[in-house]
Amino acid sequence: MAALIVVGRTMPPSAAIARMCEALTGQAMPSRRYERGTAWRELGKGVAQRCEAWQYPDPVGEALRWQACEAEVMQIIGRARV
Repeated sequence: MAALIVVGRTMPPSAAIARMCEALTGQAMPSRRYERGTAWRELGKGVAQRCEAWQYPDPVGEALRWQACEAEVMQIIGRARV
């Protein structure tokens, strides 16, 4: 039986996300902190569970956070070899 255990993930400081967002949009970010929000986590076989997760309040900033956090974990899982 093969298994993959992923422990931890990257989470850039919210100020870094704000700076990247400002550089991409050319607009100042009114909020420079993560906020708790609702997210859904897939548990497998089509089953999902609601949970709390840190999110960035701006959509562009949230996309940057998602890429640095969630997308990297998906890539790690996809690289697993049996």
